[in-house]
Amino acid sequence: ALSEQYNRIATAPKIPAVRLKRERRYYENKVYYYLETYTLNLDNGSEIDKATTKYSGVERHKAIDDYNAYVKTHPGIRAEMDIEKSK
Repeated sequence: ALSEQYNRIATAPKIPAVRLKRERRYYENKVYYYLETYTLNLDNGSEIDKATTKYSGVERHKAIDDYNAYVKTHPGIRAEMDIEKSK
């Protein structure tokens, strides 16, 4: 049963994805940007092989440039950018 489940997970369809998100830390009074690259499992929607790069608030343009460069070099991936200020 375990080998069947492993084979199902290992052969499940996957797509690469990238996400840029903004995080406001009120207790530090700072903003951080996170560029996350991961693989998305299409069967259950879980994220696999996650790698994160952290940028401080003053490096906002570098984070956006790195995101755009990654999307440009990897056509056809799922990309999402969530850097709007929260309400």
